[in-house]
Amino acid sequence: MNGLELMENIQKEIKDFPLNRIKNKSKEKISIPNYNLSNYEEIYSFDLEDEKTQKQLESIEFSEIKIKEMEDRIENFFKKYGPNDEEFRNFTKNMCLYLSRIAKKPLHPIGLDTELIKVSCKENDGEINYYCTGKSKFIQDDLSFCKDCVCEIKTEQ
Repeated sequence: MNGLELMENIQKEIKDFPLNRIKNKSKEKISIPNYNLSNYEEIYSFDLEDEKTQKQLESIEFSEIKIKEMEDRIENFFKKYGPNDEEFRNFTKNMCLYLSRIAKKPLHPIGLDTELIKVSCKENDGEINYYCTGKSKFIQDDLSFCKDCVCEIKTEQ
């Protein structure tokens, strides 16, 4: 599967998601709902009819096996923790695919600082590296999305 096929599918799958489910859920600047909303808008900033965008996305190849494994993890997570929320499950699945495969950004917002997770980034020679303190705790869980997150493991200091 190439990047254009994936982006077309993501845009199609989340176009009818009711954004009021994530808007105004948190007054904090750094929050998962605000991050999701920002990334939703970013997804639709891609003009998939533009020839340059098409060529750029077509040049990126993804393992369909890895995508299927990620989708299965998300499906199984929601079967266990949110079995009646198919709409949000679909939104989450496509958001995670976008963040991990296309945007190459963490699944949680940079700057998130909770008891369990702290997400940070560091720029080094123009390359941005993302870090998460929670990844080492959660990556072993069969249902963990951490397996697909671009963050590197960071131990707390």
